[in-house]
Amino acid sequence: MDERDWLILKYLKEYQNITQIASLLYISQPSVTKRLKKIEKFFGASIIEKKSNGIILTEFGRYIVSCAGTMLEEYELVRRELAELKERISGTLRLGTTNLYAKYCLPTILKIFKEKYPDVSLDIVTDWNKEIKKAFIHNKIELAIMEAELPDWKGEKELLFTDRLCIASRERIDAADLPKLPQIHYRMDKEMEELIAGWWDANYGQKAAISVEVDDIDSCKEMVVQGLGYAILPKLALSSHEHIFLDDILLDDKKPCEIHTWIYFERSSLNAPSGEFIGMLLN
Repeated sequence: MDERDWLILKYLKEYQNITQIASLLYISQPSVTKRLKKIEKFFGASIIEKKSNGIILTEFGRYIVSCAGTMLEEYELVRRELAELKERISGTLRLGTTNLYAKYCLPTILKIFKEKYPDVSLDIVTDWNKEIKKAFIHNKIELAIMEAELPDWKGEKELLFTDRLCIASRERIDAADLPKLPQIHYRMDKEMEELIAGWWDANYGQKAAISVEVDDIDSCKEMVVQGLGYAILPKLALSSHEHIFLDDILLDDKKPCEIHTWIYFERSSLNAPSGEFIGMLLN
């Protein structure tokens, strides 16, 4: 039994005329008759009886044709669900990102992504730039989001956003006074450390007066809020702190000291679900 057989039974209920059924289905009368015999054989019971003025349905025939509409609806339901399954994005998104991006950007993006693609599993690695580079080069992740350049990279890369390094303090301070003011230093990526060190060496002839060293950026921010000193932080990390003074770090050409966040990927990774995630980030 297939969909065409149930369609014959549906028309049989409506018309009880082999010629009319053949016309509606664009097949010959013998083909309709042949299929009806196969249906009767399938169920092991007669569906129609021939009379001098045409055909009539048997008791079994009346029952089976009454089921035709329901069966055709089931076929249509299955067809629609199969079409949805073909269009549904599934699989695993294997993403590596630096701690900074993971903390301040990624949760909101992943929430939107999961709402749109609930069948996609997430395999997320968060670490320092160095470790994300290593995982990406060894194909442990498909996409890498970093505040670092890959100079020998031959694949694809896109700039996600540009942030600024700034001096954060509870009270207004003069940049010229920084060497004699207490600095709160937190553990950061090598690239950001070198960027800050280059700026500091170009502007000051002495080391920073580091009074506190902490492991994470949140502890550093809280100490700034409590007035324990100033810190050099990405502006992204301070967007929710209204009572902290922020001054951009300026380079020799008076341009702000910027941090660029990139996403790296192979063109082959544009297949779902990675391609969908990249498209969402870039749009």
